[in-house]
Amino acid sequence: MVSVCLLCLGALLTPFALFFIGFQIGGPVPGEDEADHGRELLKQGNYSAALEELRAAVSLGYDNSFLRLDLAKCLEGLDRLDEADAAFDVAIGDGHWWPPYTEKAEFVRRRDDTDAANAWLAGLDQDKTDPKFAYLQANFRHRSCGDPAGAVPFYEEAVRRASARHGFRFDAEGWLVLDEATLQKQNNDYADLWPTLEELARCRLSTEDVEGALRTATMGVAIGQQLNRCKGYYDAPEIEAGDVSCRALRARALTQLGRLDDAERELDLATPLAERGSYTGHAAEIRGARRDLERARGR
Repeated sequence: MVSVCLLCLGALLTPFALFFIGFQIGGPVPGEDEADHGRELLKQGNYSAALEELRAAVSLGYDNSFLRLDLAKCLEGLDRLDEADAAFDVAIGDGHWWPPYTEKAEFVRRRDDTDAANAWLAGLDQDKTDPKFAYLQANFRHRSCGDPAGAVPFYEEAVRRASARHGFRFDAEGWLVLDEATLQKQNNDYADLWPTLEELARCRLSTEDVEGALRTATMGVAIGQQLNRCKGYYDAPEIEAGDVSCRALRARALTQLGRLDDAERELDLATPLAERGSYTGHAAEIRGARRDLERARGR
């Protein structure tokens, strides 16, 4: 009877649930070896053998967006461009995970040109209240095309849409207006503006809009403070720090404006969060901003 019940349970479980259970109990995951081998072959440029291994992984139930992107890259490497195009669409799936959009835009850029990639992304931007595709257009121009000036209006539009969606208002310096409605917002509401504000501040700083960068980075710090507050496990100095990267960007902007003591205070405020857990990767960013400050002080 127990065996029958277990068989019934197994029939009801999705492939993803079975994959998860296998992972949790330390058992072998069907298709994982084939996927790992396929990725290694892909890195070596052996597209045909990689495609065979990756498809074997899928047939064994090992299937996710990462693997689907690798399949698309194999097909592109084999110059099977129509199939690659369709494979990138499969990787995009329901659109919940954003990176496949950028991967496909980069594919379109390689296959056609930058204008075609930008046009493809623009064609997806149908809902003018949703910041998603404004952000993706900005990020593609910024990160993939190295065009921070071209990215700025799209990042600005993404900020405008997210702020309108949640009723966020910022004062003249960039601090979030903490009215009762804003304080009732949830973590994911504030996250609609991350990392958009950080990226916009970087673009403005790199295009010598120092005042604009300072205000945008301030907005990023303010949103980061509310994100940290909502998470519930940060202490007061870490909540005050807000967003390490935006504190570093504020420090760089203040240094360029000659406000050196203010820049040092920014870095001191960032330090508690920069040294904690997942934020330790930002420690190098703080060190770089401190070096800029020391050079400005003539030390």
